[in-house]
Amino acid sequence: RRENWGPYLSFLGVPEVAHETASKAEDLHEYVVSEASFFMDHRIPSQGLHIRYTGFLDDEWQESPYPRPTGAMFDETSEHKDNQHCFKHHWVQQPTCFESVMPNFGGKGKTVVLRRELVFMDEIKYTVHVYEKEPGSDAVLVGPCSAFFRRSNYAPPMNQALELKARFAEGISQKLEWRLAALEKAAALVLENVDAISAAQA
Repeated sequence: RRENWGPYLSFLGVPEVAHETASKAEDLHEYVVSEASFFMDHRIPSQGLHIRYTGFLDDEWQESPYPRPTGAMFDETSEHKDNQHCFKHHWVQQPTCFESVMPNFGGKGKTVVLRRELVFMDEIKYTVHVYEKEPGSDAVLVGPCSAFFRRSNYAPPMNQALELKARFAEGISQKLEWRLAALEKAAALVLENVDAISAAQA
């Protein structure tokens, strides 16, 4: 469920007529959290978004894996321009609550702070605040806006190798033997045509 989520959607530029649809869109989060970092598998099927990344809980800037806003959206005079597509994470209360700070979020020129808090064994609360620039020193422009995510299973997120193995096991793709034979044929084809390939590149 979501509480006071409309102002955050408006900040993102979502038209008010689409707020209900956006609030109900499937948004899937899977985590593995340790003392020093967290691994996240994030999927929003309606947007075709599927991102896996590791965030370090050291309060240091790191590159964000999320889609980069266009260059036209950047404010070149901003003191934060070097961090405009970065984020950083730190513990608020270990091991149940940490925050992520995201400057120029979505190319809007504002700083978004996202707090993730384990409120029950099967529920995480997300709290969003939007600041003019500096969290804690500038006035809050939007928020608090809250979203609650309930656990759907206890399986840890798959890494890409395990996911591919699981897909192959379903018989969707060709067997390993077929793939190895295809690679051998491709290698032989290249060796047979080295001179022609080299001439074409000259």
